[in-house]
Amino acid sequence: MSASILAPFFPNKAYEKGLSRLKIGLVSSGMQISPLFATILFMMFIRPADMFFMFSAGPLLSFSSWILMGVMGYSSNGELFEIVCFALTLTSGIGGTMFLCSAYPIISFVNPNINKRIGSYLEMADGIGVVFGPTFATILYSIGGYTAPFICIGVFAIALATITLMIAPRFTINEEKSNLTVFAFFKLVIKPYIFLIFISVVPVVSIFGIIDTMVAPHLKDHFKLSQNVLGYMFLAMGATYVIASGLSGHLVEKGHGGILFVVSIFFMPISILTMYLTTVLELLDNLTCFAIALALIGLATAGAFVPCYLLFEKYAIYYKIKQVSEAKIFVSFLICLVYGVSGVLGPIFTGGFVFGEIGFAKTLLVEVALLCLGALCTLPLIFFQEILGPLELPDINESKNLVDDTLVI
Repeated sequence: MSASILAPFFPNKAYEKGLSRLKIGLVSSGMQISPLFATILFMMFIRPADMFFMFSAGPLLSFSSWILMGVMGYSSNGELFEIVCFALTLTSGIGGTMFLCSAYPIISFVNPNINKRIGSYLEMADGIGVVFGPTFATILYSIGGYTAPFICIGVFAIALATITLMIAPRFTINEEKSNLTVFAFFKLVIKPYIFLIFISVVPVVSIFGIIDTMVAPHLKDHFKLSQNVLGYMFLAMGATYVIASGLSGHLVEKGHGGILFVVSIFFMPISILTMYLTTVLELLDNLTCFAIALALIGLATAGAFVPCYLLFEKYAIYYKIKQVSEAKIFVSFLICLVYGVSGVLGPIFTGGFVFGEIGFAKTLLVEVALLCLGALCTLPLIFFQEILGPLELPDINESKNLVDDTLVI
């Protein structure tokens, strides 16, 4: 929820302080690119026994950063605002990476009965944040300006995270060191089927970064929306993402994750093209059509991303990871890597550089082209791996160690 308030308010505030579109994209990208180096560092230095600490400390670090982001609204120095906000988005991204790297294996360990729906639940939580974050933030903005949403929602999120940690079950992981080294991780990432899914889904996830940097300025400039109502426009995407994530989890649980992934990947360019048409066709140039386009993007993004958790896990086991729990650790790190690479592609390249050079409408066409390339990468999976068939995983029948010494790559 804290991260979702960046898109409606930060770009316009940064623009007021003299930042260019590219610099706004760079600052916004901190949250997405930090998983690139944080994932590698965690694999090098974090033991499985440290995962509950990561699960606990990650949200607190992230939410604290958003509070300070709000305080920076009082800064009159544009350069100081840029540097500090970039550092804060980086630390927020590191906190989010700590949570993501630990949440997937920990939840599957605590409650293996929801194994196939963990990805769905995590993305539903993300979507709920997108729904309620901008809504409450817009109300707070109308009361206290730019600073109020960041501070109030950040404090609320810290309180909520603290309560959650107080009631969360405690457990001990005896394994001192993971067998998933950095070398083994990247050796597995470049295996053909995993790599194809990876490069297919990166342009999809980059949509979040593009929306963070492009949509709010476009709505304000093109539709003359005031900042007091801007946040409500993100409700369409957030609400659709929540519903679609839940439905996607149900389909994945029933074994239809592969076909859902492929259909959604091919639908993604159409959803972005719909948004493009709202900017070039006078008949569709209204807020209702734009909200529908955002909703379609939320639908396609959830359908493409939710099955990735199990698809990555399936092919990790296919490439000789022996233990399902080790595969889950690999998946959690790989999801963070997806966020990191998409953070470069989305807010920096497409939403920053390209948007600043050619404008909103043409940038959407560039994104359509990238999504089409990603969709084409699924064709080998369709023809050679029968990805459209049932998606099943081995049951979790392991000891209470998250990792053992049976990893073979």
